[in-house]
Amino acid sequence: MNNFEAHYALVGAIAIATSAYIYLASRTTEAKAKRAGARLAPGPKRLFLLGNLLDFPKDRWFETFTSWGKQYGGTLCFINVLIYNGGLSFSSGDVVYLNLAGVPMIILSSLEAAEDLVSKRAAVYSGRPYARMVLDLMASGYSLVFIPQGHEFNEQRKLFRLSLGPQVLGSYDRLIQQTIEGFVGKISGFKGDPHPRITRSISTIITKITYGEQFYKEHGEA
Repeated sequence: MNNFEAHYALVGAIAIATSAYIYLASRTTEAKAKRAGARLAPGPKRLFLLGNLLDFPKDRWFETFTSWGKQYGGTLCFINVLIYNGGLSFSSGDVVYLNLAGVPMIILSSLEAAEDLVSKRAAVYSGRPYARMVLDLMASGYSLVFIPQGHEFNEQRKLFRLSLGPQVLGSYDRLIQQTIEGFVGKISGFKGDPHPRITRSISTIITKITYGEQFYKEHGEA
């Protein structure tokens, strides 16, 4: 390859790289929000392509999420989770935006934010992406977690609320109280990280409510 050909090869490579950069930059959530005249929720500074992938905690994520919730705040107006200041019952620090190598993520740091967005405004903010691997190849499209908003979702949600709705939660008070009493007894005088014991107690409650006492006696302690 002579100098003339090498020059044009270099120019072509630069042109391709520049075009790829412009295309990728125009496809980011930040670019979409800017075109829509919106702003993303506050969050850690993002790297190009990687986003917050290097910032994402490997363990004890709840501590990092809580810290971010306290650290960041701002005007709530962003695309995909299009939230506006009007009519919200929570503060801006309750919502933090992350981007994990092109996958947008919203962290809700308060019960008020979760109820306002996920429950009261479920038709707007509870959309689910179509996960072909899970829905088609793993045949898990029947699960309430993956079903998009619609008739089937509403019917399953009605059944779900029969077991975990506000009207029946009181029936689990005895179970929760007994589990908490056992937990308090186990950590009395305990030194060290309580997180595994807390997780175990919560798992006990979830297992007993979901599968029943008999199932937990046979399998829960394994």
